[in-house]
Amino acid sequence: GDACSGGPASASGVASPRRAPNMPKYLWTAMLPAAPMPASPRRPAAGAATRAAMVVSSDSSPLPTPRALDGARPKTTPASVAPAAPDGVVTLAPLPSARGPSQPSPPGCDLVVEARAAVKVVLDDASSDKVPAHHWIVLESPLPADVGDGDGREVKLCACAGGGTIPQEAAQLLRPVDPLRLHALAAEANFQRAIRGKSVLALRHAAHVLDLLGERDHEPNGGDVARAFPTIASLTTSSATLRASPSCERLKRAEALVSSQAAAAERWKHSQEMEEERHNVYPPLAKNEEMFKKTGVCQSALRIQKGCQALDEFLEFAHRRFGNVVRLWFMLDPEENMKLGEKMFVRRCLDLGFRGNLQALWHYLDCDTSGSTSLLEVDAKAACILAHFQAFLVDLGGNDTDVWFQMLDGNRTGRVSKSEFVTELQRLKYTGPARLLFEMLDRGGQGMITTQDFAFLAKWEPRPYLHAQPDIEAKEAFERALFEVYGEWPFKIWRKVLDRDGSMRVSWDEFRAAVPRITRLFAHMPAAWHALLPRTEREIANVWRAYDQDTSGWISLGEFHKATFDVLVSFKLWAQSSHGGPSALFRKLDHNDNGRLSLDEFEGCYSMEDGRDFRGDIEAVFDHLDIWGNGFLTQHDVAWMELWDTELAALEGQLRQHSRQVMGGHLQCAMRRSASYGRARSRTARLTGSDGRS
Repeated sequence: GDACSGGPASASGVASPRRAPNMPKYLWTAMLPAAPMPASPRRPAAGAATRAAMVVSSDSSPLPTPRALDGARPKTTPASVAPAAPDGVVTLAPLPSARGPSQPSPPGCDLVVEARAAVKVVLDDASSDKVPAHHWIVLESPLPADVGDGDGREVKLCACAGGGTIPQEAAQLLRPVDPLRLHALAAEANFQRAIRGKSVLALRHAAHVLDLLGERDHEPNGGDVARAFPTIASLTTSSATLRASPSCERLKRAEALVSSQAAAAERWKHSQEMEEERHNVYPPLAKNEEMFKKTGVCQSALRIQKGCQALDEFLEFAHRRFGNVVRLWFMLDPEENMKLGEKMFVRRCLDLGFRGNLQALWHYLDCDTSGSTSLLEVDAKAACILAHFQAFLVDLGGNDTDVWFQMLDGNRTGRVSKSEFVTELQRLKYTGPARLLFEMLDRGGQGMITTQDFAFLAKWEPRPYLHAQPDIEAKEAFERALFEVYGEWPFKIWRKVLDRDGSMRVSWDEFRAAVPRITRLFAHMPAAWHALLPRTEREIANVWRAYDQDTSGWISLGEFHKATFDVLVSFKLWAQSSHGGPSALFRKLDHNDNGRLSLDEFEGCYSMEDGRDFRGDIEAVFDHLDIWGNGFLTQHDVAWMELWDTELAALEGQLRQHSRQVMGGHLQCAMRRSASYGRARSRTARLTGSDGRS
């Protein structure tokens, strides 16, 4: 105690202990008196001060409250504080509004309304558009008072911003903009919001409001809302006012941006629809594998389904990343060989960033097991367009690339723009999709093509039927000639003339080789019958295209004669499900074991011992299977049906039909995108008074 006493007094009046020489520092620090807490440098929250000021003690004497610092919150004046209530609680009087009830809204302010939700607008040309939520719209006349009751009329929009009307049910979503918000800064924010959107109509209205409020804010008195909005009535009468406004230049640039954003949204919506349609065609593969195992369908059906799905993903990747399949193809085939092997195809797909099922995709594309694939197998419609264009150029100028390009390069600059390309092709009487063709030839998307972009057409040798047009009349004449020689049963023609290997499909090469054999059979026929047969390769290709409408390169029995296909499929499915297959059924019907079935014996299908009778036309089945006209059937005549996978053929036809729809959908999307681009360029040219070139 003596060692620690006698220290100097602290600020609080308490003597501080003196540290002994041998005392540890931590012990001496613990014996020091506690110093008072310094005042916090932070300013107290204004909300806490206000709450403390409102607390009153039980005997109506106010508690001491911290004084609010300057600037934290405006002091409460006696006029805004009501007298103390009997229970001792002080209440605050309502603050006065910015504009009292005696101050009416300035005239013209009710012409500017805001959409609380997306509003449908019917334009003057009977088309429709949508104005997104929270965008400003300028009306032709003030909003009716009964619009909220659902009994109002249609609301007309300002004519200088495009005009149009809002239907009665959509007019309930409109509300007038508060006059205090009608200033240039709010109008600029609304204009920026419209630029980020996808509605050109909302952009025009935003530009119109920005012009009006900008003029108001530049007046000498500045800020008189009533002086600006009486001019709306005069501005709405002239459609050229908006073009002469200060924001016209911004509007020209912004319209192209908003149009491209709207086109991108349309493409995304279309891709989502295609994705949903693809899942509707076949469920997820994990579920399909279980289904195939339960139903006993062969693994080749699953392989075809996986390949079809991989092709859908590949086409979607091509259009999303490159714009069309042709541009992707030349990224895969820069050497312009128009043919790719498996290893190079897989490696370059991976280099470009495609992460789909490449193994399934390759097996689906290389259906003829040739070891290579081409643009025809990837996108047959695009290959047909290019092949038609090649034939068109060859008919005009031979096989010279320079001559082709000079016909299209009218100004001799060595480059052809899209508008020049379309104009020259129209002059040359080209009937194909010129704009879409330009997008295919413009590999880099630069908006112009050169003579190098035509080089592959000079050395490309497409299949002859790609140049051809389907000739239905020639097809019907060809069938009449075949029926005259081989009888009225189409399956006999199919097996004896076309499908001689029994694969139940006929390729282009098989069909082209079969026509000369048929011509030799007509050597003893009258000359009138010779006119029914195709002679040249182009005529043969026209007949082939009438059968092969999807340009897949092969046709099935269903494409050759649908009625015959249905009859034989129904018989095969009945024999497989009821009696174990056509061969087992043959043995049941052959009671005398002579290896032959006459028509009477074959009609035993109508009265089977187990009661599972055939319900179709058994005589038609007999005539189709008796391809040699012997009057009886042998085991060999029905054994081929054991190898005919009808379920696989039906699934393959369904999936190939789906692939045609997907390709057609992408083609139509590309054509719409090309057409919308042309309309946007035309609209920009009208606004700028030029052709839109930089």
